[in-house]
Amino acid sequence: MKGRFGLIGDPINHSLSPRVHQLLHHFPYELFQGKTPEDVLHETTIEAFNITAPYKHQAYQLCNELSEEARLTEAVNLVLKQGQRVKGWNTDVEGMILLLTTLQLPPSTPVKILGNGATSRSMLLACRQFGFKKITVYARSPQSNELSLQQLDDQPALVIQTIPFGQMTAEEYPFDLSLFQHSIAMIDVTYHPLHTAFIQAAMMYRKPWHNGLSLLVAQAIKGCQHLGLISSSVNFASVLLALWRTMPIWLVGLPGSGKSVIGKKFATKYQRPFIDLDQLLEQQLGVPLATFIQTQGEETFRQHEAQLFKTSLLKPGVIIATGGGCVLTTSIRAFMKQSGIVVWLDTNRTVINDPNRPLTSTREAFEQARLKRTPLYESVSHIHLTLNDQDIEATINALEDAYENYLHVFGTELKLAR
Repeated sequence: MKGRFGLIGDPINHSLSPRVHQLLHHFPYELFQGKTPEDVLHETTIEAFNITAPYKHQAYQLCNELSEEARLTEAVNLVLKQGQRVKGWNTDVEGMILLLTTLQLPPSTPVKILGNGATSRSMLLACRQFGFKKITVYARSPQSNELSLQQLDDQPALVIQTIPFGQMTAEEYPFDLSLFQHSIAMIDVTYHPLHTAFIQAAMMYRKPWHNGLSLLVAQAIKGCQHLGLISSSVNFASVLLALWRTMPIWLVGLPGSGKSVIGKKFATKYQRPFIDLDQLLEQQLGVPLATFIQTQGEETFRQHEAQLFKTSLLKPGVIIATGGGCVLTTSIRAFMKQSGIVVWLDTNRTVINDPNRPLTSTREAFEQARLKRTPLYESVSHIHLTLNDQDIEATINALEDAYENYLHVFGTELKLAR
């Protein structure tokens, strides 16, 4: 390829596609903000482009050569321009087939697809081409041969969620997520946020799961192979692992649990950026945190603390040590759980004699904090690590093991490189 290559869609400001393509090849990959398929088609410097919502059908209509998957779904998410030739592929279908191979499920496995939009059609075709025999589509407005979401049952199946619920809580879903406690595996095509309520249910029920990051990697691999940017030997699991290792890790726990020390050492070992939020907040306030809390009160302190939790923190691979009481704020818990991997460092300490921590400086205050915060740490964390007075090196090793175990839930051969 000699021309430009990138992504169009609306919105695309949160897209991780550039990060994925950086892992796959060295060709520049751009976000074409505000461009439509027609705009890009007439942009002579652009040779190829990916398409995301809401332009997949529009791109399909502009192509004069189509892959079988694109023709059957009437949706295109990769276009290559070569003179008068405009070829389109639906690599969502191809990527989903690649993703399904990692689960190693027999063709007799029942499949439930939630939603009947364009993405659902691609997932349906992928499941058919993969060889699944019993596929049922559930939708809010079911068409012929489809069922309503209210007809969902709790029978074991591979469940593929294609409805863009995104930021919805479990209570806001139009169906009860407990219906999936007997699922064989669960896939959500969304990766923004990383852990939707659907994926959180999969984790709670300890089911193999993939979110939209897996599909993003799989379809990118297929697309780059079509464009000749990579060979067929690229390993899906390795690229997915590399992408997950760019996701933020939040460290939570009581004061004195070692969040700052452990986080800094873990970040140094794996050459990842590190942020200590207490230090950052102290720099912004211009006074020691203890002084601010004593003069302004805890409520004002929590308001300033909450302002730190914003997307600008989320640098690739960042390790973030949080303040011990940050979990007391509902919006912070939601932000951490959805945007990265939350690790609870669970200490058995009973008191911390530190004048810079006035909220937990006595045994009584520390125990009150433990009672109040422990359920919150438990609810927000993806990884629970009990420390039991281990030395720092032992704790780092335990964190590595816990992190590796977390990455195993994808049904792939992911390993954390030591």
